[in-house]
Amino acid sequence: MKKLIAYILILLAALFLITAVALAQPPPMFPDVPEQAPLDGGLLTITAVGALYAFKKLSNLKQK
Repeated sequence: MKKLIAYILILLAALFLITAVALAQPPPMFPDVPEQAPLDGGLLTITAVGALYAFKKLSNLKQK
């Protein structure tokens, strides 16, 4: 029984060390800084329309 426990402990220790080595790799580096997306007129228009719609809904709730 002691031999079985010793074998299991050795196997677990070996598996732990193997996985620790496998996870110790550095992350990949990006080739360059990613470019930022511009906030053009389309996105600003959608935001403004959404804000107006929300204002209309809230004003209708206050009237009821």
